[in-house]
Amino acid sequence: TSGEVLPDKTVKVTLRHQSDDKPAATLTLVTNSFGSAAGAFTLPEGSKNGMYIIQTDDMGSVRVRVEEYKRPNFSVSLQPLEDALCYGDVIRQGGRLRSYAGFSVAGGEVW
Repeated sequence: TSGEVLPDKTVKVTLRHQSDDKPAATLTLVTNSFGSAAGAFTLPEGSKNGMYIIQTDDMGSVRVRVEEYKRPNFSVSLQPLEDALCYGDVIRQGGRLRSYAGFSVAGGEVW
């Protein structure tokens, strides 16, 4: 129901994987005249994927998920259907599967 601005407050922020007790990184920040602060973490090379927790000693915590980005190596485009469909219809639809290098992908299967 009430709040207060905490300017010039030193805040220790830690980042840790949910399965580890030891922090992966730590920041010490100082709030500005509006009571806010900003910082950034860089995970060490070879860090685990999964759920990380960013927390302060007395201001709370938040969970973030970290996953490795894998760029797709192909694209799929389908031709539009011309007929109206009903539940249970069996359809045959044309399309194209191409690698980002520009050549066709042979032997692809569709389920």
